[in-house]
Amino acid sequence: MKSIGKYQILGILGRGGMGIVYKARDPDIEREVAIKTVHSDSFADGHDKEELLEGVIKEAKAAGRLNHPNIITIYDVIRNEDMTYIVMQYVEGQSLEALIASGKSLSPKEILNILKPVSDALDFSIKVFDSKGRVLLRAGRPGTGPGEFQAVRELAVSRDHVFVLDQQQPKVLVFDKQLRFLHAIPQPEPISCLRTLPDGTLAAALVPTGKGKRPSIWLADNRGRTLQEIEFGADAAHPAGDRASFVLSGRDVVLAYSFKNKVERLDRSGRVIWSKKLLNFPDARFKSAVRITCTTTAGHSRMPARPPVKPT
Repeated sequence: MKSIGKYQILGILGRGGMGIVYKARDPDIEREVAIKTVHSDSFADGHDKEELLEGVIKEAKAAGRLNHPNIITIYDVIRNEDMTYIVMQYVEGQSLEALIASGKSLSPKEILNILKPVSDALDFSIKVFDSKGRVLLRAGRPGTGPGEFQAVRELAVSRDHVFVLDQQQPKVLVFDKQLRFLHAIPQPEPISCLRTLPDGTLAAALVPTGKGKRPSIWLADNRGRTLQEIEFGADAAHPAGDRASFVLSGRDVVLAYSFKNKVERLDRSGRVIWSKKLLNFPDARFKSAVRITCTTTAGHSRMPARPPVKPT
């Protein structure tokens, strides 16, 4: 097999009960990925077969909504007749299974170094610590009831409130500064980035998955009442599940797209002041996040000039 969809196969990473895991390359954004294949023949025939396959897709979608440094990111799911392909983040290194199989004796410190990031990913709650790292306050119980969430995707803090965007629920949970649950705000569209402004306004990047809808920056009060909505993007054609991070600087908005690899500066009406594809001109891209911050806070209205093209 040379390719799966647009992904170019580079090799085999492993084999399991459901299929093969390939190492592949995404040619559009030039990154390596892992592709897990799930063959329908791996499930026993019967009326539950399709239900089991749908369960695999549902789990992949749930994992794709997670955003944590210790959890593999799901990029895409492809269904093709009797095969399902799950495209995910490729991570270099040895698996825990291979480490155990090697028979290497691990010290208590090495074991803790493995367990801590795993437990951090599993215990995806919000806490308040003192200067010595002791937990003072904690919120977040597994569930979907009032004040309960599955896992935190985004956290934003204002002078009086703590806003929590749950991984699994289409709502923003609002707590006071003592982490007492107050109320929930339904998401108008999928949220990819959550911020608060100095005056306590809640700001969120909305990237809808439906056709014909443009992404926007949604500004609301702490009850979820809309104050302003700033649409961005030249048209409604954007990748499903694309994410946008933003910084509000004075009267302008600076946006950074995850999959388009682009940074834009807009005014509060949504008019593009400048737009830059970072991969096109390596010498002109921002060298660091610090420079992006300095550029936005300094009030510059345009990016560095495109470097001169050398004659051939």
